[in-house]
Amino acid sequence: EDGEGAYKPLPYRLRDLELDADALLDLNKKEPSTVTIRNLAAKTKDSRLSATGTVNNLMGNMLLDLALNLDANLPDFAYFLPDSMTLLGRAKGSMKSKISLADLTEMRLHKGRISADLVLDDIRYEQDSMIAILPHSTAKIQIPNATPSRKSVNWARAEIVSDKIDFVMGDATHAMIDAPVLK
Repeated sequence: EDGEGAYKPLPYRLRDLELDADALLDLNKKEPSTVTIRNLAAKTKDSRLSATGTVNNLMGNMLLDLALNLDANLPDFAYFLPDSMTLLGRAKGSMKSKISLADLTEMRLHKGRISADLVLDDIRYEQDSMIAILPHSTAKIQIPNATPSRKSVNWARAEIVSDKIDFVMGDATHAMIDAPVLK
């Protein structure tokens, strides 16, 4: 209880950390070390998460097999976005992931398995001359895409259902779209 932690490749410091876990450590590296997480709860910046699951190969390229509940302030995770992109708002919901820590930190998400059901509030996305504002939405994300077709992207599937989208592109385009479904 009341722990703190950090992992140098990621720019996040965990606080109010609570952990209930079993660890099987082999410091001689003869067997992969494993942590079974019964409950992990932590805060970072203006975001909170809780998780259960396992972390395998603790002394090497860790494999994270986790079920998470998130309440994320999206600007807290701007580290992962290109400099030309701005993303504001909150995402709350559940996520399951099975991915190595190296693939996660290097954003090679296609090498893992990730699924998420999220509620998005007050989203503002900006890139170059494009702005999209979504007051309230839900998002389902799946990596890789379990049902690809010839027209779809194989590495990911996302569906966003929103109340409305206020979309601006440069000085020439402004659209208000009611009840869109984006796939």
